[in-house]
Amino acid sequence: MNEVRINKILSDREKKKENIEVYLNKFDVVSLKANIVGINKNIYQGKFLVNYFDKIICNMLSGFSFKNKYQSYDGTYILYMYPKGLFKDLKDKAIKIEELNPLGRLIDIDVYCDTLNSISRGYMRKCLICDDYAFVCNRIKRHTDLELLNKMELMIYDELGKNIKECLDKAIELELALPYKFGCVCLDSKGSHKDMDFLVMRRAKEAIIPYFLKMLDVSFNESNLDILFKKVRNIGLEAEKEMFEKTNGVNCYKGLIFLLGLLVTSIGYSIKNDCYHLVFENIKIMTRDLKNELNCNNTNGLIAYQKYKFNGARHEAMSGLRNVDQSYKMIDELSIECLEKVLINIILNIDDTVMLKRCGTIEKYQEVKELIKNINNLDELIKVNNYCINENISVGGACDILICSIFIKLLNEKIEINGESYA
Repeated sequence: MNEVRINKILSDREKKKENIEVYLNKFDVVSLKANIVGINKNIYQGKFLVNYFDKIICNMLSGFSFKNKYQSYDGTYILYMYPKGLFKDLKDKAIKIEELNPLGRLIDIDVYCDTLNSISRGYMRKCLICDDYAFVCNRIKRHTDLELLNKMELMIYDELGKNIKECLDKAIELELALPYKFGCVCLDSKGSHKDMDFLVMRRAKEAIIPYFLKMLDVSFNESNLDILFKKVRNIGLEAEKEMFEKTNGVNCYKGLIFLLGLLVTSIGYSIKNDCYHLVFENIKIMTRDLKNELNCNNTNGLIAYQKYKFNGARHEAMSGLRNVDQSYKMIDELSIECLEKVLINIILNIDDTVMLKRCGTIEKYQEVKELIKNINNLDELIKVNNYCINENISVGGACDILICSIFIKLLNEKIEINGESYA
């Protein structure tokens, strides 16, 4: 069996040379491939690395005419075709990516200009585990494949956690910075919340972010989605407790903990199980049993569902965060103007149980939605925003959806989430 796989790997390496040769007359070719030890090259680590560095190459080595992705027994790889001779520093930039990125040692970015011999980087790489040269360790089999793969997984997990943490922090900050949010807290306004201001919100943010990273850790180590959901839900309760301690009992982000927790968990699970395109579908699977809770009446959201058939946070979860999936695609840029428009769209398309509770009646809730729907300029936006503050109205549920949407938008700039399949 191993001999068969090895022969297929060698055959696909020859096919890769043929694929490169097809383009060499007209283009300079850059190849991206992960360095995977062992005979199984199609593991999630390799596909993650290709996904991750594809984004980096598109930003730092832009200017290619087109790119092609290939699946092979030697692992997934991408070829980027650049106009012949136009870019003289392709190899220098490729080396810079490999040297400066924490995961750069795990990939090869090879440059082919005139022949099937790639341009040499001019030096030998060091081993992942020790300080010796990698080819020496490989020749004498100093480290086992399992040791190298475990080291690789640890490096990937650390970098992924770092990126997710940065995106979580920035998403919450961008939402908090919006000046007009129909009663929600802003940098210079408490809105309609007498017990909150932006400093309290930031304390809450700092309290809850570490728990999302705990959820990420669990998502990498639990393969059963039902069990995974139960585990991360308990972590969410811990996050709520920490938030209340840091805010002296003020509920800043209880709903957000639930929604962002689902997102982070599904992202980790989907990366580990090589199904990037199923992030939202996996949330549906995780939360399918929430329907059993709809007959309880212990929360504002459940009461709203039983009385008005409002689809609150549980329904949003069971839909696979449908409104997050739709809204992040509307964010063309992270400007105040764009995010305000996306927030209004969210308000008009969800059942916001926070807003309903603040309005007091379904009639007033619908009236406020109509006011927001008819906003056509900044003056009207400010007028409706001030009305919501004066009437003690808040659109907290919609703002939670917006934060999740911004988070996915930011993370997509680093890792393709819910895009094409890398299987």
